[in-house]
Amino acid sequence: MAVAGLLIGVVGSGLVVTALFTASAEDIGQEMAERVGSAVERGIVDGTRQAMEEAMGAFPEDLGFPSGPVPTSEQFPPVPPEDLGPDPVLDDYAQLCFDGALQACDDLLYESPPMSDYETYATTCGGRVKEYTVMSCTELE
Repeated sequence: MAVAGLLIGVVGSGLVVTALFTASAEDIGQEMAERVGSAVERGIVDGTRQAMEEAMGAFPEDLGFPSGPVPTSEQFPPVPPEDLGPDPVLDDYAQLCFDGALQACDDLLYESPPMSDYETYATTCGGRVKEYTVMSCTELE
């Protein structure tokens, strides 16, 4: 009978210790998960931000584009449009561009057929700049 009592006592003690340890282990696990989870989240956010800053900051230089302000283009007197093509509407845009309506130069660029004389005239803003040295002719205003 003493052995049975001892056995019941040992088993009972084991169950009590297991119950206490399990509850304590769950609390420790939850606390660790909260700390690790927030640290992982912070690391992901910081790493993503740093990668984006590096990519965006290095992008222009990596491709050979200058960074910083765009230098002003050398300008020349306008050149009259002569025999650019058969389209009267595009001829009107070209004449307006020559007359100083720089928006007409941009309109001519967007409306002209690719690789046409109209397009070439538009990319020079009516002869005012070298080809493709400005993003739009209205920048010259």
